[in-house]
Amino acid sequence: MPLHLQRELDRLDRQILTVGGLVEKNFAKGVRAILTRDVALANEVIDSDEEVDDLEVEVEEECLKIIALHQPVARDMRYIVTTMKINNDLERIGDLAVNLSKRGILLSNEPGFDLPETFSKMAEAAERMLKMSLDAMITQDVAKAHQVRLDDDIVDDMNSDIYDYVKDKLVSGDKEHV
Repeated sequence: MPLHLQRELDRLDRQILTVGGLVEKNFAKGVRAILTRDVALANEVIDSDEEVDDLEVEVEEECLKIIALHQPVARDMRYIVTTMKINNDLERIGDLAVNLSKRGILLSNEPGFDLPETFSKMAEAAERMLKMSLDAMITQDVAKAHQVRLDDDIVDDMNSDIYDYVKDKLVSGDKEHV
């Protein structure tokens, strides 16, 4: 592989890790904002969304530039395409962190509205999955990537349980203990 291409791929690694690190931080803050009903923290996440969006565009442009200038093949091309997909997913996770933060702001006005215990466990699992996903990508560890897929099913089940819990409480009119 030409030295110029390797330098570009190394730079791409650093860029996607920057996006991933910011998204990880924002997701953790969004979870904390909803659990603690911290409006200032929620607003930090909301305010940093534009930075995540800008970084996502930079990474995508870098990927396209590498493809256009170096015409990579095989493994390098797969890596670039995978990075583009992950980049898009990270931006989406950043948007979800904003959504969590907005819900935290709404909940700050509802002191009797309690989240089920499962929410914290689900959030912790999601944070672990995000970190593991980034680690798997950078180290190209297939076993870690597979574990994330398995953990996703568990998180989906927790999400379904939370949805059912809240729905049952709302239907029963027990809003104070939701």
